[in-house]
Amino acid sequence: MSAKVKIRYLLMFLIPHMLIYFLLQRLFSTNEYNFLTPPDRWIPFLPEFIWAYHSLIPVICFTVIILLKSRKDFFTCYFACLVAAISLTAFYILFPSFYPREELSGSSTSLWLVEVTRLFDHANNTFPSSHVTFSWLMYLSAKCSNLSKRFKPLVPMYWVWAAIVTASTLFLKQHYIVDVLSGIILANLSYYLSMRLVKKIRYEE
Repeated sequence: MSAKVKIRYLLMFLIPHMLIYFLLQRLFSTNEYNFLTPPDRWIPFLPEFIWAYHSLIPVICFTVIILLKSRKDFFTCYFACLVAAISLTAFYILFPSFYPREELSGSSTSLWLVEVTRLFDHANNTFPSSHVTFSWLMYLSAKCSNLSKRFKPLVPMYWVWAAIVTASTLFLKQHYIVDVLSGIILANLSYYLSMRLVKKIRYEE
């Protein structure tokens, strides 16, 4: 597949998904479900993780456009993202939750970026975490790609990155622990269903 075709598919996914995500933030702003636990309170706020948090979109673009060479790998990842996005939307409507935020104090570039991020990425619609879901979907896509068989360090690199993104959602106080766990489960289920679908379609290389 050409990069141009991949970019077209990627935009067809990202733009509607982001528009729906931000629309839901406006429509569902109440905290009907509180998932805060004592371990959530024990996790410190570390603004430096904001850089890892914002690595999601660039890594998605790199993975989909550059890494996934075959049509089978590409569409397995693509349909998995679609399944995950639809599921996330359903969860945000049925289980609206809000992470309580404290006032930020101090001055640093990381804190400034956290403040800017919170202007458009509100603390509602936490369950499951979309950052966790899509980061682990990228890991699974890399793990199952043809390139991973030739370049062995690829899989552990993606695992470490997905783990850091996951940690960032907790250290930035964006998500509860249950959001993280549900995000990982959703990623695996979405990828499994997509593999079954693509196998039936039998995409040729």
